[in-house]
Amino acid sequence: MQFTNDQLFEILQVSSIDTILKCSTVCDNFYKNATYEFLWKLICNKYIDVRLIKMLYNGSYLDCCSKWYQLCRVKDGLNRMHSVYTPFPNMIWKTIKCPQSLDV
Repeated sequence: MQFTNDQLFEILQVSSIDTILKCSTVCDNFYKNATYEFLWKLICNKYIDVRLIKMLYNGSYLDCCSKWYQLCRVKDGLNRMHSVYTPFPNMIWKTIKCPQSLDV
């Protein structure tokens, strides 16, 4: 059975970012749907604080999510090292809410 673009979009909309990235590397149809700007706008609004979106957005929600995801990886790495150094002011650092797993 072949899925339509609408069905794939709905699947991606409720999936985690890790799942979206993994599926987009496997199937051309998933990749095509994973590049829709509207999908990344929904993901940004779902996961990222509005103040942080305003700082990270530079014409593309996909780039905004990519920068946020990189910040999450940095924050996760610093938390694992139990470092006291934070490269961002505390208010901004606390607004970065990351997914539970960063396995990509």
